[in-house]
Amino acid sequence: MRPPPLLAMRLARQQIARHDFQTVGEVAAWMGATQAQDYAGAKWSLGLRLPGAADADIERAIADRAIVRTTSLRGTLHFLAAGDVRWILKLLAPRVMPRFAGACRAAGLTESEFAKSAAAMVWALEGGRCLSRTELLTAVESGGVSTAGTRPNYLLYQAALDGVICHATRRSKEFTFALLDEWSPGVCAFDGDEASAELARRYFQSHSPATVVDFARWSGQSLTASKAALGTIERDLERVTFDDVHYWTSPSKTDSNTREEAAYLLPGFDEYSLGYADRSAVIPSEQMVALTPKNGIFTPLVVSGGRAIGTWGRVIVRDSVMVDTRPFTPWTDEQERAVEGAVERYREFMGGIPYTPYQESITVIPE
Repeated sequence: MRPPPLLAMRLARQQIARHDFQTVGEVAAWMGATQAQDYAGAKWSLGLRLPGAADADIERAIADRAIVRTTSLRGTLHFLAAGDVRWILKLLAPRVMPRFAGACRAAGLTESEFAKSAAAMVWALEGGRCLSRTELLTAVESGGVSTAGTRPNYLLYQAALDGVICHATRRSKEFTFALLDEWSPGVCAFDGDEASAELARRYFQSHSPATVVDFARWSGQSLTASKAALGTIERDLERVTFDDVHYWTSPSKTDSNTREEAAYLLPGFDEYSLGYADRSAVIPSEQMVALTPKNGIFTPLVVSGGRAIGTWGRVIVRDSVMVDTRPFTPWTDEQERAVEGAVERYREFMGGIPYTPYQESITVIPE
């Protein structure tokens, strides 16, 4: 199935159907920010965009501090290239925390307590130490700040947005925190209007064709700020129209290295499906509930011809992984073969461990 022009361009620009980079850090920088609250899925989002990448390569990029997982756009965890963390936080963090001002006041948190908490975190983490959430909050409590109730969420949130802490490597299966100053030292590469323009440039180079509303939704900025940022780079973009909707796109690159796979397994929070305000081009409206269930966990998608044709999941037992694919409607033989290729690529990413495919049709009733 050949994707329609809009989706074909997005698949290429998103580095799903075309691969232009050789390292995890390069992919992360190209994407601007890759949503990462689902850790396993976020690693696959990066691996999907890098030829021959394995799960271990993403873990190594984290350990080598080429990429950093931290709270950023829209107050959500993202993978960022290490050199981009500070300017993105400086630009966007002031827009995030005010949304939680009321909840912080209700929890009795003051500026003084946030400052004491940050100081306690620095004292506990300096010297290259990586601590679990429990260990770090114990240090905060010892520093004279209560961690009762919902306070821990906002204390950690504020520290991340202020550039004090970030996620580090895992200790077994437990996530740890480290000092951003030690994990990603340096200064802001961009500031002010220059930072706004750079964020817009990253978005439209990697997510185009897209609208300014898409950019505002992705970045978490106001529509006014997003239009201003777009205006500064507009001369470097092209305007295209699909179905009477005007989009902006960066100048075309060669598609000589476009991959031939017609199907892809996308993790639930992948930028291809979530990086836009309007997702109807990718997933049929009658199946939208499959992408956005009520529990807030976005379902991984099987994509063919640029559009979602089903969902998938995995279960890892010992040294094997079971991939469960669920079509929205019965697949054609061509789609079956394409999905088998997509599953094989995921198997390779997971280290070549054996897998057992299981397929079952699913009927989704819209809300």
